[in-house]
Amino acid sequence: MMDRFGFLPCDWTFEFEGGEIRPIPEIDEVRKAVERYTNEDGFLYPPLSQRVRLDWQTDRVLGKIAGTERPAHLHQVPPSHELCLRAPGTIEEVRKGPGAFIMHLVAYLFGVRLQFHDWWFDSRVPIRMGQTHNTYPNKAVVEHFCLIVTECGKAGLPRSKDSSPTCFSCIRGLHPTSGIGSDLRLSTWCLMVVGS
Repeated sequence: MMDRFGFLPCDWTFEFEGGEIRPIPEIDEVRKAVERYTNEDGFLYPPLSQRVRLDWQTDRVLGKIAGTERPAHLHQVPPSHELCLRAPGTIEEVRKGPGAFIMHLVAYLFGVRLQFHDWWFDSRVPIRMGQTHNTYPNKAVVEHFCLIVTECGKAGLPRSKDSSPTCFSCIRGLHPTSGIGSDLRLSTWCLMVVGS
């Protein structure tokens, strides 16, 4: 299964048992476009929208309606990376399970928000590393966390009432004594996503 997501502010390729995360070939153009619209505070804000009057027969815009300009409720961010997973199931099943878990894990580690390429954001999006919390992982840390997630998945996921897999993974924190990344100090971090 291969899917795209964004926007992750790094050029690294992460390889782990069960998959890989790599920058898309157009990463340089995407980075320039995202930086052009990123506010100086490090966030990408929804574009402004405004209601307009339309000619109902031609759909031609007749004019803007005064006092209706506001940030859009939803907006998209271009993809920057590909997630390649060797996981069973359809793309939607993988997006609701291990794909989403790994993507959001990487987002947490980098202090950003990520979504699949055709999903939407509902507020401002942190673009620069460390915008939401003070973490600056290295390549080995991210690969280690992704490996733990795939190993937990291999151990077997509990099933919900309708037999769809649920995702329950506990990721042990990394401390300076672990040798994985002394710059990242996370306490025990557990994430549970329970299926319906």
